[in-house]
Amino acid sequence: MELFYWFVLSAFLASRKVDCAPSGPTINLGYVSLIGNATSPTGTLNGSVDFFGGIPYAQAPVGQLRFRAPQPLNETPRVNPPTLDARNWGAPCIQQNPAVIGVGSEDCLLVNVWKPSNAKEGDKLPVIVYIYGGGFYYGNPQGFPMYDWVAQSQEVIAVSMGYRLNMFGFLTSPAMDPQDLNAGLLDQRAAIEWINRHISKFGGDPNTITISGESAGGASTVMQIVAFGGAKPVPFTKAISQSIGYGPTPTTAQSAVAFTNATIAAGCPTTGTAALECLRSASLGTLPFSFHDDETYDAI
Repeated sequence: MELFYWFVLSAFLASRKVDCAPSGPTINLGYVSLIGNATSPTGTLNGSVDFFGGIPYAQAPVGQLRFRAPQPLNETPRVNPPTLDARNWGAPCIQQNPAVIGVGSEDCLLVNVWKPSNAKEGDKLPVIVYIYGGGFYYGNPQGFPMYDWVAQSQEVIAVSMGYRLNMFGFLTSPAMDPQDLNAGLLDQRAAIEWINRHISKFGGDPNTITISGESAGGASTVMQIVAFGGAKPVPFTKAISQSIGYGPTPTTAQSAVAFTNATIAAGCPTTGTAALECLRSASLGTLPFSFHDDETYDAI
């Protein structure tokens, strides 16, 4: 299993190969070394800020990991860890159709970090984590770049994340393992836990993490507070919820219709484990992306 994890990580890194003579700030996380960007095309202020984008916090949820809870990476420290090109944004998660910002990618469980250029491990700067809104069917971290936040204060570490949307993050079926339900919210928790484990390398304080969000991100912030009924410790210390956007929870009947629509669009059986396994192996182009007000998925 460990070899498989390294194969998955190595395959991802191979797609993000750095130049022969890369330049930029670096962070060594032990299991991977990051090359960041000392400039930001989305920043409007002239500040000394380093950007590290598109950093995986979990395995890509593709193939048999589609519609499952996020699975951890192998973060075992290595003497000579592989290098990841983190100079640019990663892909957004699959968006609602029609997708204003593009369709997106399933390989989207990524975080982005902005830090003062002079921040270093041991500085213990407070950390702000932003969860984007968009009704849980569209949105991505690029819509809320945080370069200027750090440039203005120089005493904070800022982080954003990608999390699964639409049917990819919130598919429901009796055939699913209950632990895989609400995968989009589980993605958020996995991202925050990754931040808690590694933000000290960027100069942040894992004991001073504030999560925040607006609209669906605001609702997510509240749900992260109450997740697991308090049975698990939260990996953050403060929360700011803005303009909470949260509609009625779909009924069992609505969820069943959504699942059936998805299976029909993909040419799969409509019920049972066979339907779910077929959806996991279906090509992306056959799956419905839209999540409408009646809580049913329609084909693209």
